[in-house]
Amino acid sequence: HHPSMKFKTLLENHFHTERQPSFYASQMGISPNNFSKICKQHFLKTPSELIQERVILESKKLIHLSYKSMKEIASELNFDDENYFSRYFKKHVGISPTAFRENVGISIVADLSR
Repeated sequence: HHPSMKFKTLLENHFHTERQPSFYASQMGISPNNFSKICKQHFLKTPSELIQERVILESKKLIHLSYKSMKEIASELNFDDENYFSRYFKKHVGISPTAFRENVGISIVADLSR
């Protein structure tokens, strides 16, 4: 199993709760430095960037595909509170989660899952 694929699987399973690259490195039995090198070689990004991207992707899905409040989304993604989630999202996306929802609207899929 290639380390980059193993990381993708670990990330899928743990990104809700684990945002520290060191967690993933230890799960893979490699040093954080090696982990960092592998990520840069295969994804051209740092482990932190890859983890953040996954969290943001999920945030966008939840904002767009559900009627959940920002508070519910923050808690589902294991942020301490809504404000912290909002700052994190805005830092990486450039707009607040609320503005993002206003821009993209709520998908018709959300109605199906209510």
